[in-house]
Amino acid sequence: MRLPLDLEAALAFASRHPVGRLDEATRRRLLTQLTSAPAGTFVLGDPSGGLRLVATVVDVISDPDAAAELVVLGAAGTLSGEVFAAEVLAPALAFARAVGRGRLHVPLPGCVGGAADVLTRA
Repeated sequence: MRLPLDLEAALAFASRHPVGRLDEATRRRLLTQLTSAPAGTFVLGDPSGGLRLVATVVDVISDPDAAAELVVLGAAGTLSGEVFAAEVLAPALAFARAVGRGRLHVPLPGCVGGAADVLTRA
């Protein structure tokens, strides 16, 4: 289930459940300066009201021909490939296209079960 962005909650979650080796300042910059609109940030919740995943599309890039990049900042547990595709990947692709990026680079996140299959289908 996709939730609205609460910046401080998203940053706290990503600090507790980091994906990759980004520091706090870099995560904040990605969420506030390197995506051009709130629609480029994805916060997924779980049924108990907690967070499951925080990701953002980095599209503020000086090269107009460069691909945007989907960066997963934090994840708790494993997310099914189908949920990732529907709740993050499809809207991230739509966002990248809407802001004029012809391509979206998506590193294979280890927190997504069956990620290679999901990316192949996308």
